[in-house]
Amino acid sequence: MKYVIVIPTLTVGGAEKIALETAIGIHEKGHQVDIIVLSNRIELSVPSYIKIKTITKYKLFNILKYLRKEKVNGCISYMERANLYAAICCKITKTKYCASVHTAPKSGFSQRKLINKFFINLIYKLIKTLNSRVICVCEGIKKDLNLLYGINNSVVIPNFINQQEIATKANAGDLVNKYFDFIFVGRLSKVKGCDVFIDAILASHDIIIRNKVSIAILGGGPERVFLEQKIENANLSKYVLFLGTLINPYNHMRHSKFLVVPSYAEGFGLVVLEALSLGCNVIYSNCDFGPREIISRDFPEMTEFNIFDPSINRELAVDDLKKNMLNIIHNGVCLPISHEEIHRRIEDNYNRALVCEAIINSLEY
Repeated sequence: MKYVIVIPTLTVGGAEKIALETAIGIHEKGHQVDIIVLSNRIELSVPSYIKIKTITKYKLFNILKYLRKEKVNGCISYMERANLYAAICCKITKTKYCASVHTAPKSGFSQRKLINKFFINLIYKLIKTLNSRVICVCEGIKKDLNLLYGINNSVVIPNFINQQEIATKANAGDLVNKYFDFIFVGRLSKVKGCDVFIDAILASHDIIIRNKVSIAILGGGPERVFLEQKIENANLSKYVLFLGTLINPYNHMRHSKFLVVPSYAEGFGLVVLEALSLGCNVIYSNCDFGPREIISRDFPEMTEFNIFDPSINRELAVDDLKKNMLNIIHNGVCLPISHEEIHRRIEDNYNRALVCEAIINSLEY
């Protein structure tokens, strides 16, 4: 069988990493997989057995041309732009198709610009009209899509991680014996909530200095300069390091006590599983949807580390995060369940082989 994945870029984002890992997982089940990238932005290392085709112009025409020529058995697309092109082309060519949605529609899409909101609404109304199957990475997304767009031809299939590969990467490279009390890993854009984290740090200024608390911010994006300047103005640059976007953030995560996920919205929150797998505890916002679903369902012992949803009340979220941080600094907190048990639960619920099998089966509707 031959399958194709369509995605706008192959950069270091969560959806992009999952798309590539899904291609690898489907290949491991004995199928051929191609990836169509709708740009020249390819940063991830792709195995030679997966064919990459870049389409930067006349996207509808060239995707149609590809589907007609290659006669693929199924197509999966990631992210809104790819979902639009793939849904139309697969309908025309009668190719089995699934769109995947990784963003919380109601709260996540509300962070977009007005023109983007218009096109997102158009895309999902089209998917509803075409009755395309939609893969949702959590239950909350499925409910949102039904509520907002009337989409009911959907299935929940979570994201997954490769724990062995993450452990291998975590032990690679030289960290120069640097350990962190708190770490943020993600794009420095509004929806990811690093501004909430930074304000909680500023509110804990004297305690951070007195206790020599070490904090790392991993990621790049439009808010980096602004957030870094706030730390510099508070004379906290010695304690809060901005390390930029890293292809391999795992050795830093392995040497951190707490990952902070203060998002305004999360579709899934892959970084939560990655951190837990590496023995790093998690403070997470009670936003829609992923981290809240992952922790409450599979790691209920860790629900005490949630903070208020910043999309509802940012000031309360900052205060909650500050209190969590101060409690950890003063009292210290260990993982409430064993590392071995965490590994077992992740393997049982977020396994690549099982997820890829579910994705293949979802094409047979």
